[in-house]
Amino acid sequence: MTDMHKSAEVKQSDARSYDATAAEFGTLTERYSRRIAARMLDLVNVGSGDRLLDLGTGTGLLARMAAARGANAVGIDHSAGMLGQAQASADRDGVGSRTQFVAMDAEALDFDNESFDVTVSLFVLRHLPNPLAGAREMYRTLKSGGRLVTSIGARPSPFSLSGLGAASDRIQGMLGRSLLSPGSLREFLRAQGLQLGSDHAAHSHLGDVGDLLRSVGFKDVRQQWWGERHKPSAEEFWNVQAVFDGDARGTLTALDEATQDELKRQYIATCQEHVRRGRELVYRTGALIFTATR
Repeated sequence: MTDMHKSAEVKQSDARSYDATAAEFGTLTERYSRRIAARMLDLVNVGSGDRLLDLGTGTGLLARMAAARGANAVGIDHSAGMLGQAQASADRDGVGSRTQFVAMDAEALDFDNESFDVTVSLFVLRHLPNPLAGAREMYRTLKSGGRLVTSIGARPSPFSLSGLGAASDRIQGMLGRSLLSPGSLREFLRAQGLQLGSDHAAHSHLGDVGDLLRSVGFKDVRQQWWGERHKPSAEEFWNVQAVFDGDARGTLTALDEATQDELKRQYIATCQEHVRRGRELVYRTGALIFTATR
């Protein structure tokens, strides 16, 4: 199989897994990603009159929030299910006239050179089969002087307050005093005899994103870390892992609905028992946010 065919297979498989979870993804994104999305838009001063591209828009959170600030936003994604949710949400939010959602390959954008004032991307670059191609396309389609903000999932510095907090959670997890995402669901699925692959997270080792952005021509590349700690209910603990974790999502969406429902029932019951015994369910979010100019 050629690299091109393998890349196409990864994208198609990824799209199918997102199509199957689009509604849940939208709900969870609204709950867990709105604050980081607002921070990203603040960092590049998105406002009225900006033409904005949201690369890998998902259910359109960044595009819709940008439109609410007066921008004209275009969101692209390879999941039809996600795009449908994005447009419905934009119409519900009253910003449908300032948003457009289009099925498109992030590594081969169908836009002219220098089409946008701002490009944004939330948790997408790491999952592209060819992140370099995606970065080149973001650079090509930004206007001279245009602004970029992109984020990838990342742990905090081990010596920061957040890093020390995360380390404490890991210790509590090893002592059996808490369950941590995403390892908890992965361990449960493996215990059921399921094999988790990495088909839906094409690049688990992206390298230095700052160097990647500079290599395609971006200037003034800066970064900052963002993180939050959540204690969800047992059902939501299943949902955030089954939807947001690519390995779990890909494994589960390949199963029939009855099997998925039974696994969900068993896992939630296990989590509820842990909570009754005074243990915590912990879902941490963490990201490196990069800003740059063209």
